[in-house]
Amino acid sequence: MNDVFEGFHYDDDFQLVLTIAGEEKKILIGGELRFSLSDEKYCVECGKEILHDSLCYECALADEKQACLKCDGSHCFQDDAEARAFCANNAYCVYLASFGSIVKAGVSLEERVVKRWVEQGADFGVKLASNLNGKSARVLETRLFAKGFREFVKASEKINVEAKQSFLENALAKLDSNEKIVSLASYHAVPNRISGETAELCGAVRGWKGPVLYLGNNAFLLSKAVGRKVTRSVPPLI
Repeated sequence: MNDVFEGFHYDDDFQLVLTIAGEEKKILIGGELRFSLSDEKYCVECGKEILHDSLCYECALADEKQACLKCDGSHCFQDDAEARAFCANNAYCVYLASFGSIVKAGVSLEERVVKRWVEQGADFGVKLASNLNGKSARVLETRLFAKGFREFVKASEKINVEAKQSFLENALAKLDSNEKIVSLASYHAVPNRISGETAELCGAVRGWKGPVLYLGNNAFLLSKAVGRKVTRSVPPLI
């Protein structure tokens, strides 16, 4: 779609990449971003104007991933046979990840769990169970939610946090688990000084952490740009 900020991801080198109008643009630390975003928001699939999220109602219904996102392991809502087979025949793990003092439970494909932690901007992560099919992983994840672990952490909760391993260690102690904790600090580039949050995608790129892009002394939440039209840009990107 023409000039729409469609999303962001981390590549195989854990480099932040933005997708704008179907084109992937790798972010460079030290580069200067000068993007102007529309107030209006659009579905990233069909271009229809929407109020929130990234898909309109019709495109969300057609998106096979949406059914899997609400799965708790008790019943499969997935109509797509290929997606059901993928869930049954691939190896998943159940994990805990910490964002400051917040500890979240989640499920990931075994082979990409570190990438999943980096995408979320976690400080530390630990695998609790491995080599599960999708249904079994969701059942265990649901049990962890019942124990008080978070299901979702907002991007705004990931900006100014105290990254201490002890938060995750305490969570493991409650589960009587001694699984190995992984530090994710080397995958992030977080400035020492952060003044606050900005709504403008403008400024010198100083780093990133999951869905948070640091511009100057401010943090920009990339999720706020998804679905908005880029009306002006000066590319410091490759």
